[in-house]
Amino acid sequence: GEIDEQIECYRRVEKLRNRQDEIKNKLKEVLTIKELQKKEEENVDSDDEGELQDLLSQDWRVKGALL
Repeated sequence: GEIDEQIECYRRVEKLRNRQDEIKNKLKEVLTIKELQKKEEENVDSDDEGELQDLLSQDWRVKGALL
């Protein structure tokens, strides 16, 4: 009777807690992945800017040499 109900309620609570932990872990994974992607994008942007600056300065030097 009552003890069985309490056991059943306890089991439900345990299942919900486990599910909550799983969801928290998945959320952490997703946030970590997004953070890494964001950092990669920032790195790519700064690399591209550096390459662009190199290209522009090389072009300028080449043009100066040709003139």
